[in-house]
Amino acid sequence: MLLPFEIIGHIVSVLLSFDNSPLTLACQLISRASVTPHDGGIFSDIISAFSSLTENVACLEWGETKNLYIRFGTQSPHLCFAGHVDVVPSGPESYWMFPPFQPTHLNGWIYGRGVADMKGAIGCFLYSLWNHVLQTPRKGSYSILLTSDEEGSGLDGIQKMVPWLQEKQEKIDHIIIGEPTGSAVGEVLQIGRRGSITGTLTCQGLQGHIAYPDLCDNPIPRFIQCLHELIMTPLDEGDENFEPSHFSIIGLEPSALAMNVSPSYAKAQFGIRFNPHQNFDSIHHHIYHMCTKHDSFPYTVDLTVHGSSFLTEDASWIKCVSDAMYKGTGIIPKHTTRGGTTDGRFLHVLAPVLEIGMPETTIHQVNERVRVTDFQLLSSIYTHILKHYQEIY
Repeated sequence: MLLPFEIIGHIVSVLLSFDNSPLTLACQLISRASVTPHDGGIFSDIISAFSSLTENVACLEWGETKNLYIRFGTQSPHLCFAGHVDVVPSGPESYWMFPPFQPTHLNGWIYGRGVADMKGAIGCFLYSLWNHVLQTPRKGSYSILLTSDEEGSGLDGIQKMVPWLQEKQEKIDHIIIGEPTGSAVGEVLQIGRRGSITGTLTCQGLQGHIAYPDLCDNPIPRFIQCLHELIMTPLDEGDENFEPSHFSIIGLEPSALAMNVSPSYAKAQFGIRFNPHQNFDSIHHHIYHMCTKHDSFPYTVDLTVHGSSFLTEDASWIKCVSDAMYKGTGIIPKHTTRGGTTDGRFLHVLAPVLEIGMPETTIHQVNERVRVTDFQLLSSIYTHILKHYQEIY
C-alpha cells in the first residue's frame, strides 16, 4: 500500500509542533522542487522558523543562487552545520515509481529526489538543533550554512560565502557537512576528500581517404596509444589516508564521418580524482609526458580544477564525532577520503571539516530512497554530536 506523506504548508508549522520528527521535516524539504540553482522557497521557511531565536540571519544572492547563514550565539566554540538544498534534475518522471518531489513511503523506504543528497540530513540536523540545543541554556555558538548551488557550478554558493564569512569575522571552530556517506548511516566518517580535475585532450591530424594513408594523417592510432599510457601509468601510490590518484576517460570524439574517411582530430574527455601528492602543475606535466613519450604530435590539453584535496587531522574533533556516532548507532565508523567533491573543498580553510549524512547508495539515481529507520539514526548521531560538543569544547 502506498502512503504518500501529507505535505504540511510550511516548515515553521512543522518545527513549532511538539510531535514533529526528523522524517516529517525532511519530507517537507523534499516536497520543494529545488533543482539547482533554486532553493524552492526552503530558505524563506527556515528563516521564518528560526528568526525569533536570533538576529544573526543573512540570505545572500549571487546570480540565481541563494545562500543562507543563521548563527545562534556569539561566543566560542562555534560549530557550523553546512549543506545544500539544491538537487540534481529528476529526469523523466515516468522513470520514477512515484513523483520525485512527492516523498512517498513504501516497504520501509522513503522515495524522493534529494532524500539522500541531502535534504534528509538537513531535516535531521534541524530537528536535533531545535529540540536538543536551542530550547535549553547552552554555551558557545551553533550555525547553519546552506546553499542552493552545490550540484551545479558552485561558483555562487559556498565558494563565495567563505570570503564573506571571513570579511564578517565570523570565526568558526568546527564544521559538519551533511553529505551522503557510506552504504549505511554511521558506517563512515568522511575526514577529507580528493581533489577533482576535468579536462579534454585533443590530438590533431589531417582528414583524408583511408585508402591513401600517405596523403592523410589519422590521429587515432597514436591517440589510442597515448590514452593507454594515461590509463595504465599510475600518477602516484596514494598513502595511508588517500587512494592513488586516478585518471578516467568519460567521453570520446569524433564518430565516423563516413566508413572511408579518417578524422582530422581525436578528442577525449576525462576526469581525475587526485590526492595531496598531486596538483594542477603535476597533473598537467604528467599528461604532457605521456603525450610526448613515444612520438611528438600536435595536441592540446585543457584542464579545469573543481577543487583541491583536503584532510582533517584534528584528532580531538575526529574523536568527538566518532564517539557520538558510536553512541548513536553502536557502530565504530570507518574514516575515509573516498567519494565525490563537496563544499568541504572550500570550507576547510575556515575550520576542520567532517562529513556524515545519509547513505550514498542511491544518490542522483531514479527512485532515490532512504530507509525510514535512517532518519532516527542520523538524528540520533547529530544529537549526540551536539551534546558531546558542549561537553568537550
